[in-house]
Amino acid sequence: MELDEFSALFNARFDESPVQKSIDDITQQIKSRSGTALDRILRNLLIEIGVAFACIIGMSVVAYRIPSITLHWLAGAVWVLSIIQIAAFSWQYKQLKATALPMAVDLRSHLQQQIRVIERFVTIYLAFCLVSIPVGFVLGGILGYTIASQKRTDPFLNPIDKLHPGPLGLLIIAAGTAAFLIGVVYFFKAYIRWLYGRHLDQLKSCLAELDQ
Repeated sequence: MELDEFSALFNARFDESPVQKSIDDITQQIKSRSGTALDRILRNLLIEIGVAFACIIGMSVVAYRIPSITLHWLAGAVWVLSIIQIAAFSWQYKQLKATALPMAVDLRSHLQQQIRVIERFVTIYLAFCLVSIPVGFVLGGILGYTIASQKRTDPFLNPIDKLHPGPLGLLIIAAGTAAFLIGVVYFFKAYIRWLYGRHLDQLKSCLAELDQ
């Protein structure tokens, strides 16, 4: 090989290395950012599982210490919802944890898989919360009406039994209840957005940068 040919090959390799280094750096940054977003989602799942266990324990103590039919039914509802949450979130955690393993060579398909899993989870979680609100409200009304019609004494409902609101008072209660339910809906949307939605957006941003 002539000296000029060797020099040309050496210069060509030297000229290409900054470009390749830049691509590698960008890919590494995307991996780091997406990994951070996924780690935070996994952390939040574990926190919510822990909160569900705490709710079961807390409501068990309350139901044991206060002889109230209403609280017993409320504790039962919390137990059922908490058990569903623990099972669903544990399954979701394992599924997401599997996607976090460094097995995929194609970073794009890896991110797409993570985004699909999280999007499905967020959609189902929000729908479950929005359905639970009216269902819980209706069941609570039925329970309260049943206890009142049977003229049972319930220490949890005693303060309510002492109220005798007129038409205006009933209107205020109805308006307050409607405002409360609307507020709960917006709260759950913001809550889920804060725990999972913003990190999902970060993963989508990483995928968009990768496609550029």
